[in-house]
Amino acid sequence: MAQTNVRAIAPVAALLAAKAVGINVSDQTLAEVLAQNPQIGQLRLKEIDLSRFPVTSIPNLEAVQLQQFEGWMNSFVQDIPGLGQVPLGSMPNPIAELGSLVMRVDQVYGPAEAQRNNTISGSDVQGFSVPCAETDCAYVELDDLENAGRSARGRLEGKQWISGKYQEVQGGWGVLRSVNGGREPTGRLPFGSAFKVVVMEPNETTDTIDTALFFRFCANALGCDALFHWSGAVLQLQS
Repeated sequence: MAQTNVRAIAPVAALLAAKAVGINVSDQTLAEVLAQNPQIGQLRLKEIDLSRFPVTSIPNLEAVQLQQFEGWMNSFVQDIPGLGQVPLGSMPNPIAELGSLVMRVDQVYGPAEAQRNNTISGSDVQGFSVPCAETDCAYVELDDLENAGRSARGRLEGKQWISGKYQEVQGGWGVLRSVNGGREPTGRLPFGSAFKVVVMEPNETTDTIDTALFFRFCANALGCDALFHWSGAVLQLQS
């Protein structure tokens, strides 16, 4: 962005027009303006009304990776405008990869369960059918949307999504894989590899499921650590 003409960056142009009166920025790049007027670097975009500028008014912003934004880990998916309206089938790695339909939660099971092998949870390192071979196998069981029973059995019917609160799997790559011992909660990547959706606490009493997001950090040639950085609850589901 430093080599972009200031006039092409609408929010910056508006900020300078309001807070840097008298400074001529025509036909200059942002880098040139800052070099000639270093005090401008202390101005903040929040000093003007940003509500009138769409995200597209900042050139190439769509190419910036999520982790480059300050405080990105403190943001909830529910607070990202429009993300909730994106169909699961349009996600980079949708759950529908195992079938043509989105599934519903059929049953909720607590940590008293053990030895569960028909799973669709895991990691991008171990795959997404990692069994829960130990105790504390809390999970949710999926069913087809038609709810027609065994007469119309789909590929995801009866699949088990294990709770990441109780089961960890391998994750990360490169040098950073050693962080946290390369462990992360089991789950799915319906939104791509930037963050993982994890079933946390299935409640058999209320038939509800709390889910959470976990993120990773990447550093060019150093690779990425495991998806174990907790961001907060995403939503509560009910069977």
